[in-house]
Amino acid sequence: MPQQTMPITFIKGDEIGAETDYRDALPVNMTAIARQNFGAHGYMLQSPGLTRVTNSTGEVTFPCKGAVWNENFSTQFRAFGDASGGQVEYAVYDGLGGISFSLVGFWNDDTSLPVSLPYSFNTQGLVAKGNFHLITISPPSFKTGGVEIDPLFVGTIDAVWIDGYYFLTNGDSLYHTEINDEELVQASENTAQFSPDPILGLGKTQDNKVIVFGRYTIEYFQNVGSQGFAFQRLDGRAVTSGIVATHAKCELLGSWFYVGGRKSEGLGVHVLNGTIPQRVSTREVEKVLGQYSESDLVNMNMESRSEDGIDYVIIHLPNETLQFNATVSQKFGNENGWSILKTGLDSDVWRANFGMFDSTLGHWIYGDEYDGRVGRLDDTVATQYDEVQEWILFTPFIYLESASIDELEIEIMPGHTTTEDATVFISMSYDGVTHGTEYINEYGLPFNYSKRFISYRHGYVNDWFSFKLRAVSQSRMGFGMAKIKYG
Repeated sequence: MPQQTMPITFIKGDEIGAETDYRDALPVNMTAIARQNFGAHGYMLQSPGLTRVTNSTGEVTFPCKGAVWNENFSTQFRAFGDASGGQVEYAVYDGLGGISFSLVGFWNDDTSLPVSLPYSFNTQGLVAKGNFHLITISPPSFKTGGVEIDPLFVGTIDAVWIDGYYFLTNGDSLYHTEINDEELVQASENTAQFSPDPILGLGKTQDNKVIVFGRYTIEYFQNVGSQGFAFQRLDGRAVTSGIVATHAKCELLGSWFYVGGRKSEGLGVHVLNGTIPQRVSTREVEKVLGQYSESDLVNMNMESRSEDGIDYVIIHLPNETLQFNATVSQKFGNENGWSILKTGLDSDVWRANFGMFDSTLGHWIYGDEYDGRVGRLDDTVATQYDEVQEWILFTPFIYLESASIDELEIEIMPGHTTTEDATVFISMSYDGVTHGTEYINEYGLPFNYSKRFISYRHGYVNDWFSFKLRAVSQSRMGFGMAKIKYG
């Protein structure tokens, strides 16, 4: 047979699951970049690393539970919690990442849940496991006793700030502070009215409406200035879909992404733009979500990031961290927008969480799942806090009847490696479950810009097969168009 060439892609691979099913093998610590290159529509680039930004002023003790950039005070706020002892540290960071002050509070219940951090022109709010507190900036302190909530309203789970009010919910009722006193709650209350499902969270739209997220419904309220409860439900705008947990939602460019769904369906990832939710999760993502009961997901959270012209949604689950590349999804379909972020070799959890853009630093700043460190997303390194990380790419199943795989060549960006450990392990699978012997190929050396990435003599195949690439290196890598030569 004369030698022939076949292009292959790494944007989404194939495998066979233990439940006797064809599954997507999602890229790990790699994401697709939509850009015309060498005849291909995009390439795979390794996810940025993490570099510590906290300075000698010290760090807090506990893992991060929430963060916000308060533009009114041009300050980064972060809350840190200890799930075992019910202790919360609340810190303000200066422009160098050091703590300018740290406050400690104690809650009767654990602080394993993420917190909400709404803020007004005067104060910074904090909702942490059933308590709503206000924090002043100068002098830095908790307001004495927090907000004076009548016993009827104990158990606040979420809050937003809108039109001069802190708008809150305890899961059953909706209420807000008084317009002239943020420490007092208006005696009147309201409830979501479309369905008796529990209220799980709140949000705010670009046109200044409150979104009330229930388990199976989403409703909208607007300020009408009425006596007592100042907000009124918008009839005809309810959505028969909802969220699975208080922080199973995030905003990206005016649209709300959330994990949840309708009453009669399994969990999925949806985007709400106006009143029409659209499902963006693939079958593979919904299989991942299907591993969990709804009670397992009570501590999950979602966040978004827009950087370098790419929009991401990151979903922090108990055992996985999923990343959705909304930009690639719009161009090439939802099935090509998903990947996995992780830290280390054995875990599928990404240690960075609660990221936000700090304009004083000019970087995206993240807290940590495991301790009190604070770091920045750093696209100049592949490491996370100086520790090497693993990335993995898979190809789809490739069918070739009775052929010899003579070589695999991939377009790369050599010469930019920072160390001499930039080696890639290549293996093949003939069953979609196991992979054979790993071949080692060098990605490149510093300043060697002419290096070609070619591996030879991968053997004879009877029918179908796939490739797996992985590396654990201090150097960042990227992979473009790939092709195999066979005969």
